[in-house]
This record gives sequence, structure tokens and C-alpha cells, in this order.
Amino acid sequence: MTLPEPATYSIREAAELLGIGESTAYEAIRRGEFPVPVLKIGARRKVSRKRLHEFLDLIEQQVPPAEPGPAAPMNLATRIAALSPEDQARVDGFVAGLEQRSR
Repeated sequence: MTLPEPATYSIREAAELLGIGESTAYEAIRRGEFPVPVLKIGARRKVSRKRLHEFLDLIEQQVPPAEPGPAAPMNLATRIAALSPEDQARVDGFVAGLEQRSR
């Protein structure tokens, strides 16, 4: 019997999918900069699987095809700048937090 996938991810799982550390994810949550809503269930925090995949799909649409040669550093702000104003507003705080940590 195959069980259905859970409807939520832990913060650790969500951070891994976003390519950030767990502590960075919790810091983004604390600042209100996490790119998707975070559910508080008792003492636990969870992220909707559906909402996180929607966000990742949005970012993936902005990633240019890989070119041969060494990988260039990824600049999320450049990719997100091409999003609609609504989508851009949704992720601006999160991106700013990531860029600030990478400096």
C-alpha cells in the first residue's frame, strides 16, 4: 500500500529544497521574509508542500538554460526582477535576506 505524500514539509525539508540552511530558513521566518506562508501547529512549524512547489516553479521559470563551461554564481534578484509585481513582492524580502547573508 502506498501512502499519500504529506501535505507539509518540515522547515528542514523546505530549507533543503530552497538550497538554504535550516538556520537561514528560521531567520527568514523570524523576519517575515520566508517566501511561502509558514504554518504553526503546536510548537512545530510546517510549510505547505503545494505552496513551496508553486514558489519553486516560479523561480525555475526564471532560470536560463545551463550553458557549457563553469557555473556562474546565481543571482536570484536578477531572475526575480522579471516576475510580475505581485510575485516579486512576495519574494523580495526573502531574496534580500539571502543576498545579505551571502555577502
